[in-house]
Amino acid sequence: MIDDSKEQQENSMTAPEKSSLSGKPYTTSMKSNAGMSRKSVSELIGVELPPLIDGKLNEIYRKIVDTSPLPDGFDYGHMFESYVWRAIFLTSFTIGVRIGNIELISKLFTGTFGTTFVTILTYVVLPAGVVYGDKKAEKEANIHERRIMLIGASSLLGILGSVVNQHYIITESSAPSYFLPGLVGLAVQVFGPQFGHDRITFLAISVGCAFSAGMLTMICAQDFTFGTLFGLTLSAICATINLQIIIANINESKKEMMASHLAAVLMALYQHMVFSRLFGEYSAEHKSTPSITKPLLYS
Repeated sequence: MIDDSKEQQENSMTAPEKSSLSGKPYTTSMKSNAGMSRKSVSELIGVELPPLIDGKLNEIYRKIVDTSPLPDGFDYGHMFESYVWRAIFLTSFTIGVRIGNIELISKLFTGTFGTTFVTILTYVVLPAGVVYGDKKAEKEANIHERRIMLIGASSLLGILGSVVNQHYIITESSAPSYFLPGLVGLAVQVFGPQFGHDRITFLAISVGCAFSAGMLTMICAQDFTFGTLFGLTLSAICATINLQIIIANINESKKEMMASHLAAVLMALYQHMVFSRLFGEYSAEHKSTPSITKPLLYS
């Protein structure tokens, strides 16, 4: 009995650990990644955050840095459907930007409330309200109603974002790219089953295909500049983050994906602000005249 217990102890010490997602043995890199994800956001940034905020950020952070293989039977088809809806939400945001550029609309907001109030409303109050509203609607509304509400919220955020940034004139003819979610979804569908066992390669190919298509589009349109390349690169980073969140949601059987869609819209909102302020030249007399069609290519 002593020999048997020793043998069992040795087997338990040498047996490979199993991944909770795929049932496959952990590799050294996966263990290292798991150790990294155990660090809290407060520890990473060196600032003590409130427990509620820190806990939520930790949850998102662990999803983003997860490099474990995708599980067998992963629903790539549902991921493609999710990206189709993402294209709809981001196109709604882009159309909102165009509407907000109309003189009558912009004067209605700035003349009534003032630029400072509209800025706080756009980048602080409304994003928090949209997140809270979607959480509440999760219990009271069905998925179709929530999608309609997010389409409306996306358009409103686009309108207000345009009102705030309309006097920052960008010399590049292309607007910032909100990325090619449809193409990312197609790449996931085509290459996912072949590369799902290697998360990093899977992410690189899925997002890289859309990034390459965006670069090719800019080159063909003779609009390949530092500003447009920066916008596309920023979009690629956002797309990678969103792809990781979608994967985590599918693994957790959160099929409706509304949280990740909402995150994508908010990323587009702040991306639009960063691009406008970094590459736009302020002019009180003039306002930007964004294209109607070009941004839709990147939605």
